[in-house]
Amino acid sequence: MTSSIATDPITSVQCIFVTKNLLYSSLIPTNPILIPTKLRRFGLSEIINHVLNLEKKIPFDFIINDNVLTTSLQTYLKKYEISNENVLTLEFVESLTEPKLEKAMKSNDWIKCIKANNEFIATGSFDHRTRIYNHSGDLLHNIEFESVVQSLCWLKDESGIASSVILNGNQSGIVECWKVKPDEMEKELVFFCQDAQGAIECLDVNFDGTLFASASFDSSIHIYSTDKDDNTLDSTLDQSKRRKTGKIVKKKIASGTLKGHHASVSSLNFSKDQHSNTLFSVGWDHTVREWDVNEESNKNTMNCENVILNISQSPKTGLLATGHTDNLVRLWDPRVKEGLVVKLKLKSHSGWSSCVSWVNAYNLVSGGYDGFLKVWDIRSTSPIYSIKTFDNDSDPKKIFGLDILDQRLYSGGEEGLLRTYFCTF
Repeated sequence: MTSSIATDPITSVQCIFVTKNLLYSSLIPTNPILIPTKLRRFGLSEIINHVLNLEKKIPFDFIINDNVLTTSLQTYLKKYEISNENVLTLEFVESLTEPKLEKAMKSNDWIKCIKANNEFIATGSFDHRTRIYNHSGDLLHNIEFESVVQSLCWLKDESGIASSVILNGNQSGIVECWKVKPDEMEKELVFFCQDAQGAIECLDVNFDGTLFASASFDSSIHIYSTDKDDNTLDSTLDQSKRRKTGKIVKKKIASGTLKGHHASVSSLNFSKDQHSNTLFSVGWDHTVREWDVNEESNKNTMNCENVILNISQSPKTGLLATGHTDNLVRLWDPRVKEGLVVKLKLKSHSGWSSCVSWVNAYNLVSGGYDGFLKVWDIRSTSPIYSIKTFDNDSDPKKIFGLDILDQRLYSGGEEGLLRTYFCTF
C-alpha cells in the first residue's frame, strides 16, 4: 500500500484525543477515531462535545506537537509533511475566548503602568500623574507628582481591604503612599519613601500585605513595612511635601536593602506562596534573582543572554515568565538549581516584550513595543490570540503596561489610552 503524503489532498486521518482535564479524561475513548481532515477547531470541538455528551456546549482548543491548531487538519498535515497513515494525537483544552475591547479611556499622555483591584483601576502616566478610575470608567482622582509615574501597587487599608491605599513610584526616586475614597474626591498622602538614588522602576507587595519592595535605576531594592507607623519620621524639613498636603507628612525608612544587581532593576515579584517571603527581581544585567527577604540574601541567580524588562510568577505552578528586549517571553522554573532553568522561549512579538502577566496555570498575556497583546497557552509555542491595540492607519504604538483582574484585561502605553478588554479567563 502506497503512503499518501500530505502534499496531496487527504480526506481523513486517524486521531487520538487526550486531555489533562480530569473531568474529561476518563470519558474519552483511547482508540483512534477517523476524522475528516477538512475540520478545524470548531468541527473538532463539536466532536468532543458529542463524545463527552455535554448538555451545554463548551469550545475547545487543540494542541498537536506543541502547536495550537489554528488551521484545518489538512493544512496542518501539508505544512508539516505528515502522512495520513500516521495517527495524530490531539490534546484538547477548554478555549479562552478572544479578548473583546469594551472601552478605551483617553489619558493626556503616554501610560507607563496600570494596576487594578476590585474598586479601582489606576494608571501612572508620563505627564507626572496617577489617575484613578472606577470600573464604570469615571475618573475619580488625579494625583500629581514631580516626575513620570513608573510603577503602582495597591495596599490593604486598616480594615484589611485591598482597595483604597496606593503606592506610586516615580522617576525622582520617591515612593508616595496615598489613601483615596471611592465615593469622594478626598485623598490623603499617608507617607513617602526616599531611600533610592535613582528613578523608582518597580514596586510589589508580599502575599499577606505586610511588606512592600521598591527597586530603582541605581540597582538597589528596598524593603518596607506596610504599617503606616513603622519606621517613620516626621518630615518637618520636607517643605515640598508640606506645601503639597498642608500638613506634616511621615517619611518611611527602609527596613532592609537587597544588593546584588549590577544594573537597573526593572521588575519585582513577591512569591505567591503565602508561607514565603521570597522576592524575585529582574534587570538590565540579564539576571533573575531570588531573594530571602528575611535574611536579606540572594538565594539564587539565573542568567540569560538578554535584558529583562518584566517578571510575573504563576500562582498555580510557581513558574516565572519574563519579557525581554530581544522580543521573547521566557519561562523559568526557579526550583531547578542545576541545568537549564529556562523551560521555554515564546516568540511572536516583533518589538520588545515589555510586560507579562499570568492568567492561570497554562495561560499568560504579554504586551510589546509592536503594539500587540499576545495571549499564550504554554502547552504551545504559538500565541492563541494576537490583539492589535492601534488603528490600522497608524504606526504601532508601544505597550508599556498591562494588568489582569478576573475577566478583565487592561493595557496602556504610547497610544495614551487605557483599554479594557473582556475575556473568559
